[in-house]
Amino acid sequence: MKNKQYKNELTYETIKNAVAGNVDAQDAICDHYEQYIIKLSKIPYLNEHGELKYKIDEDLYMSLKVKLYEVISTFVVA
Repeated sequence: MKNKQYKNELTYETIKNAVAGNVDAQDAICDHYEQYIIKLSKIPYLNEHGELKYKIDEDLYMSLKVKLYEVISTFVVA
């Protein structure tokens, strides 16, 4: 079985296709950065017991995803 780490590896072809407008390739790039987007979207809060917890800010999460899709088209592929 393949290691999950290599499953989401970005290739030159994937990036080139994404810049050209291929939706599947754009989704692959988004999938590659999914965990990082989730990490950036977490905000701290105190639960009912006064413990520091984190939750995902859905607005921030979606803003980051939309921004990633926007900047994919600006990539320069040599």
